[in-house]
Amino acid sequence: MKPMLEPDAVAAGEGWRADPADATRERWWDGVAWTEFTRDAPRPVEGPARRIPVRETFHRPPDPDTRAVAWIAWSPGWVTFGLLPLALLGLASALASLLVPVTAGLVVVVLAALAVRDRRQLYDRGFPRRPALAWMLLGPVGYLAARWRAIGEGRAHLVLCVVLLVLIGGGVFLYQAITLGIGALAELQGTEV
Repeated sequence: MKPMLEPDAVAAGEGWRADPADATRERWWDGVAWTEFTRDAPRPVEGPARRIPVRETFHRPPDPDTRAVAWIAWSPGWVTFGLLPLALLGLASALASLLVPVTAGLVVVVLAALAVRDRRQLYDRGFPRRPALAWMLLGPVGYLAARWRAIGEGRAHLVLCVVLLVLIGGGVFLYQAITLGIGALAELQGTEV
């Protein structure tokens, strides 16, 4: 290697100096010439860190309530009041009775589409875990329970759906009890005469 002379290095004694060929390395100056010994240049020592005031931003957690989940939670209500007139018409005619299973199939498709939309909106809002679409096979309660477990929020939707199912089931039971009671009362009155 051809020695490279450096005016400052000649005046100074031996030691590690910035390598003239590579700024990221240091080369040993023996007081007369450059040697073949090199090392990485030490990183510059920074002075005390200057604190820059930064306004802290508070991030609000993403909102898990979507329109789709509201429709799913209220589904016992809108399904019942949507199918009830068709069921009553089905008692009157055979053709109308065919509409009930067709409408029930459409309800299943609508609920599945709502679950797909809810999952997409949860993903867009930053929820990495979402309930599987297969939970909708257990109905709205199954999907809402899986959704609550997956994202940790949304228990109110599950409670609403269960309360609606209990109220509608209680109403149907009460209706059946009253109609059966009236029918039994009519039979008793008919036999007494």
